[in-house]
Amino acid sequence: MLAKFIFIGGLSLALLSIAYAEEGGGEVVTHFAKIDGVEIPAEVFVGRLRAGYREKFYHGTPPKAEVEKFQADMVEEAVNEVLLVAEAHRRELKVAVDFIDAEYQRRTADMSQDDIDAIDDFPARLRARIETSRLVELVEQDVVNNIPEPNDAQVLSYYEKTPELFTTPSRDRVQMILLGVPAYAGQEMWAETTERAAALVADLREGADFAEMAMIHSSDPSAANGGDMGFLHKGMLGGSADQMVGLMSPGDISEPVLLLEGVATFKLIERSESALNDFSVVKDRAKSLLVRELKEAAWVDLKATLNLAANVVINPVFLPAVK
Repeated sequence: MLAKFIFIGGLSLALLSIAYAEEGGGEVVTHFAKIDGVEIPAEVFVGRLRAGYREKFYHGTPPKAEVEKFQADMVEEAVNEVLLVAEAHRRELKVAVDFIDAEYQRRTADMSQDDIDAIDDFPARLRARIETSRLVELVEQDVVNNIPEPNDAQVLSYYEKTPELFTTPSRDRVQMILLGVPAYAGQEMWAETTERAAALVADLREGADFAEMAMIHSSDPSAANGGDMGFLHKGMLGGSADQMVGLMSPGDISEPVLLLEGVATFKLIERSESALNDFSVVKDRAKSLLVRELKEAAWVDLKATLNLAANVVINPVFLPAVK
């Protein structure tokens, strides 16, 4: 979130192209924002905003609230970029000319010289854009690469505070018999198959061998293994089948369940309950996750700090009304 912004009124994105050309009584809009007294040219932001709009909302006209959020996000991104480039200079970070040259060649590989010449000052503008983006990347790298490695006590504390990240979820070992129904089948075939499945369930509950019945009747690939689908996590079966199995106890045989592929009957062989893994087993993973979170937090904190220290005034033309 940007701090110390001054929002005065606003204009919808639909009117942006008009607003950029002239504001109010014909006054030309020259800047997008003033950051610590320095004006940021409007044309740069407008180009990015239009390109971003086309990319995000290519499918049609979005709701007003969604457009306003997109517009505000783009403003935040643009301001952060200016502040981060200044931070890169403060840290004396530089982009190698070889990097800019290689990236320029990559981005223009499919452009003819006529295409390049048709855009005012295109080479210089693209090279400046490449340098700016790279400087932001270099600042982020500088920040995250200087995060101190957490000690064992910190990793253990993280493990204890986030047990859900280190818990093996419950799993069900399931057998299935699928009586397949073609996609083109009508209601009569579905009814007949459901009746067959009900009769099969009755036989199974009277002692028929599930694996043998699966090999004979099931159209699922698991039939070759007696219908054994192995251990499945919750949600893998999907829909009503998952709910049905979730209510069963080991040894239970389900009622017929309608699936897209046909009518299925399940047997729950065994259930492995969820369990928190011992710290010694997941210590390395816990450390890796903690380091990632520390890096993300450091990057977010830097941007927040830079915004709090800066005096940022957004030209109201480029924002929806802010209450």
